[in-house]
Amino acid sequence: MEHPFLNEAVQFSKGTDYFFDKFNGRNVRVYLNKDAKERIKLIAFHFPIKTSSREEAEKIVKQLSVLLSKPYYVNARGRWIDLTIRSNMDALGIDLFDSPPFKIAIEKFANKIDLYLNKIKI
Repeated sequence: MEHPFLNEAVQFSKGTDYFFDKFNGRNVRVYLNKDAKERIKLIAFHFPIKTSSREEAEKIVKQLSVLLSKPYYVNARGRWIDLTIRSNMDALGIDLFDSPPFKIAIEKFANKIDLYLNKIKI
């Protein structure tokens, strides 16, 4: 999976099947889901958050599940919480080829996640 804009303009690093960087001190991964014709169908921003234990992660996921609705998704993975925003780019108001608004959108999601996490006091 190559995407010159994410590699060069936004300066994300490339993982196996995603791009990654840090925003507001949070790790973020960007997944581009393509259809059979190689057109980008969905975009997902994934924020992995490490907790102190599996029990804490499960407790936080229960609390966040009450607060969050689509396009946000949350689940526990061991002692990690996976917070994901997943939708098509139009619905999220994102243009992969316009660097400043793309970065602003990611920062906006990172800030919203911080608000939700602060709301449940973690």
